[in-house]
Amino acid sequence: GGLATFYYAWYHNPEHDGAWQHWNHKVLEHWTKEVSAKFPQIGTHHAPPADIGANFYPSLGPYSSGNATIIRAHVGMMA
Repeated sequence: GGLATFYYAWYHNPEHDGAWQHWNHKVLEHWTKEVSAKFPQIGTHHAPPADIGANFYPSLGPYSSGNATIIRAHVGMMA
């Protein structure tokens, strides 16, 4: 019994990196035109920190993957 995990290393925030990156990506289309037509925000960009490009909101907020303190906290949550 082992544990496998992965960690996205591309998230940036203004406090650590000077700007948002990936949290503010473009709102993507659905693969069917019928579903996409129901979402007028498609093609716009997410507006962090309240609106982020993720399915779940991180408990520590929209973090920077380059922040060692945050990484240690995330690893500690997995322990």
